[in-house]
Amino acid sequence: MQAELTNVTKCVLAAFDHPLKFGRYEEPITITPVHERLVRHARPELYLLFAAVFLCCWLACANVANLLLVLVGAVAALVSCLILGTGALSQTLPSSLPPVK
Repeated sequence: MQAELTNVTKCVLAAFDHPLKFGRYEEPITITPVHERLVRHARPELYLLFAAVFLCCWLACANVANLLLVLVGAVAALVSCLILGTGALSQTLPSSLPPVK
């Protein structure tokens, strides 16, 4: 597509005998996708936003994993107390759980 546009530009310049000038410089006519043109100036900010969202999701997953590990530890302590038959369940449970009556 760009090659066809270059050929058309050469034909137009030869036919009208003057270069297309934009400002002080001669610039070739190029094809730019609309997406590239819309996002060109905001690309660094979009990368920063993507990194911030990724970090928030990663922290949320780490917190959920930590809560699951604490829950598994509490259940393991409860099961071991029940298996061994000890009556001191409140001493083995983490402080974040309510006491067992």
